[in-house]
Amino acid sequence: MQTILPEPEFILKATPPRLPRMVVRRERLIRRWEAIRIERFAVVTAPDGYGKSTLLLQWRRAWLEHGALVAWITADGRDHPVRFSLALAHALRQAAGRSRADAQVSRHANRADAQTEGLTGLLAGIARERGEVVLMIDAAERLPESSVCDVLAYIVHNAPPNLRVVLAATTPLAWPEQARIDEGVSAFGIDDLRLSPEEAAAILMRRARDRIDPEDGQRLHRATEGWPLGLQLAASAIEQATPSPRLVESVVWLRGSAERRYFDILLAKLPADLLGFLSRIAILDHLHADLCAVVTDDPAATAHLARALLDTPLWMVGQTKQWSCLHPLARRALLDRFARLPVRECQHLHRRASAWYARQERYLDAARHADDAGDARQARALRAQALWQMCAAGRLAEAHEALATMPAADTARDPDLRLVASWICACSEHHMQALVDAQALLADPGLDERGSYAASLVAAAAAGYADRPGLIPRLLAPWPEGSPMVEGSGHAATHANCLAMHALHAGRAAYVRENEPRSSTSNYRYSPTLGRAFGRMMVALSHLWEGYPDRAEAVMRPAMLQAEQTEGRRSPVAGMLAAVGAAALLERNQPDAALAQLASRMDVIVATAIPDAILCARRTLARLAVLKNDEAQALRILDELRETARERDWPRLDLHALAEQIRIHALAGREAALVPLEGEIDALAPAFAGKDRELFRPLYNLTTAIAKAQAALARTDHGMAERHLLTADALAVEMGRGCDLLVVRVLRAVAAHQRGAPFALRLLGEALSLGKLGGNRRLLLDSHPLAVQMASQLRSTTMTGNRALPRVVAMGEHVEPGHTPASTEGFFTPVEVRVLAALDREHSIVAAAAMLRLDAALVRWHVEHLRAKLAVGTADAVVARARLFGLLETARPAVAAVPAAGR
Repeated sequence: MQTILPEPEFILKATPPRLPRMVVRRERLIRRWEAIRIERFAVVTAPDGYGKSTLLLQWRRAWLEHGALVAWITADGRDHPVRFSLALAHALRQAAGRSRADAQVSRHANRADAQTEGLTGLLAGIARERGEVVLMIDAAERLPESSVCDVLAYIVHNAPPNLRVVLAATTPLAWPEQARIDEGVSAFGIDDLRLSPEEAAAILMRRARDRIDPEDGQRLHRATEGWPLGLQLAASAIEQATPSPRLVESVVWLRGSAERRYFDILLAKLPADLLGFLSRIAILDHLHADLCAVVTDDPAATAHLARALLDTPLWMVGQTKQWSCLHPLARRALLDRFARLPVRECQHLHRRASAWYARQERYLDAARHADDAGDARQARALRAQALWQMCAAGRLAEAHEALATMPAADTARDPDLRLVASWICACSEHHMQALVDAQALLADPGLDERGSYAASLVAAAAAGYADRPGLIPRLLAPWPEGSPMVEGSGHAATHANCLAMHALHAGRAAYVRENEPRSSTSNYRYSPTLGRAFGRMMVALSHLWEGYPDRAEAVMRPAMLQAEQTEGRRSPVAGMLAAVGAAALLERNQPDAALAQLASRMDVIVATAIPDAILCARRTLARLAVLKNDEAQALRILDELRETARERDWPRLDLHALAEQIRIHALAGREAALVPLEGEIDALAPAFAGKDRELFRPLYNLTTAIAKAQAALARTDHGMAERHLLTADALAVEMGRGCDLLVVRVLRAVAAHQRGAPFALRLLGEALSLGKLGGNRRLLLDSHPLAVQMASQLRSTTMTGNRALPRVVAMGEHVEPGHTPASTEGFFTPVEVRVLAALDREHSIVAAAAMLRLDAALVRWHVEHLRAKLAVGTADAVVARARLFGLLETARPAVAAVPAAGR
């Protein structure tokens, strides 16, 4: 259906109120605007009614008159980090007049630290603007603490020189202790915002000049203590009252708090029908004529709104004109009156509001009103609809965040909520919990067929993420492909992808490609969903495993480019495609391209991708480190892979990491390092004996045989190497693992050559010829040093014919042109670049802080963000990983001009 507003949750937040028609220009505060322009941060802190929003609007007008780009956000309690980050991106885009979604801030991340996703890119985009950019956040006290600490603090501490951040809050914000903002701040408080006698007189002259003399004006100023809204309310009450000699006294001598007495006066003067209308719509956060008419069932709703806007100072009107909201203090007073209405009427009003929001597909707002109506079951159903809606759009980060704010008891008692919660967890590092929850749901006798199918599909997807694809056929057996339940569910692509994952690991690569059109499409005219991208990735992996990196890269390239364009470079979709694409590029001997593909998104891949994509990324990165003569870094990367595998109970990835470490040590001839690693591989055997992982048993045998053959070659134990290689050869053929078969054939040739067999060169020639067909140009370089020498000997003979052989390159030689340093723009902020360069130069956080003249706690805070972005565990690892990606080459100039402390 057509909703009243697209992206309603952000358009209203990013639309500043209009300046009140009777506003007085406060010259002394406008003059201070000139001073705050040189500061990076300004904060206005005062209770409601002191004109904070009005002051920000007047400053906004001044900035706009000077050509600045000004973005506005009205914060609320639902602005948890992901939602707040997306709202900021929307506000900046709206202020700049851009219509398309900014891909720098991804709605699709599904990891716990997704709140900073894209903030660096957002700041880089601000830095590229030619003029001043101002971010104004009103009602900032409503922000959850996590949004202040993880989003707002990050923006302020990493703001580019052209960005100014201005906040208005009723109470001071709780900044993180290690990232306090002590410098470059302009602070305004109650005393700054109190009306001076002259300003009060100007307001009263506008509102009630014929009813108040200067002496009465001074008495009102003293009575309100310079409280701007109090004076406005008093003036409005006097303006609407019947003239009398004691009119001012009736206002000045009222008992109770200033807030209570002035609102009581104003509300008492309103017509009964208008007051009743306002009391009933006070339950609404934002007001629209259609919404108010539905809630109150009052055909005069539009007229009531227009009258209230003209006659009272209760309103804050948005620039869109269709939407407005009540002033917080006015709403509080009206809600007190709403609470005195009959309970059944209150519930009925909330029920109408819920129905209206549901028709607009704003399910979380609808759920909130259903809760207030006392309809807990309907509220749970609406929350489930909201979460399914987010999942269908790939907005997993928002879904995670929304789920975390829902009462755990509600989720536990509602099957649909449990189901969607399991789905969200299935596509994250919480896949095992999702698998357990979905299987528990399947055991519920009250679950209908639709629910049973959905639970089975969730369990199958979770099994894939949990690296237990052997469970998938049993889970989906009751619902074959093409059945009415599958085709009518809206999840046919997910169903097909789950079966494709099982088929791939079962050695049926052809099935993956034959069935891929059901789960994916080559038409990327529209934004690719996770399902379509997943299908493409499965096809690329099938080519890669069969030994055809050229085909794999051809599949990945257009899919990844489109994903980057529509979803953002650091989106999970682009990340998982990049991981497989990088592996294909390296096998085609394009190491610089592979490195560039992984740069700036390893954290996204590790946090959100399936095991095979993570394996591709980590193993490729380790091989690139070896290529740069940094074996220590390569081994550290593989240790990180092992740590991830142990944390997530993925023994297959542990196996591959051990095998790769054996390969590195074997090529370097470090025999002593091989023995414990071989023992660890043997110790993994029981992990593949259970039913949930028996599918991997042939792979375990193949990988173990190759690893032990490489260790035997390092010891020059030709007989043992050949026995292992013959076993591996047969397994690779049986499993359709052409990529492993090529390595085995090269190693068999090396083993034969070591013992002087005459057919060694022929074996090598056959392997090289097969590798050439698939585009594998690193077969010699990644297998064994002796293979390169043998290939040179082979080329000088006429045994196999030179035209069948690829060009033989020396160990470590690149096919690509010279290396271009990776850009840090959009990945690191300028502050983070300086911290990184200082760490590289000083080798400790304390020394780097002294060099940068920053507090050591703040530098540690920045290092934590660097560690998360580079997916590493220590400050030393931050520098090493940045060096591998070539990021230090662009970072060093940033610190060259910064003198060390004391110079």
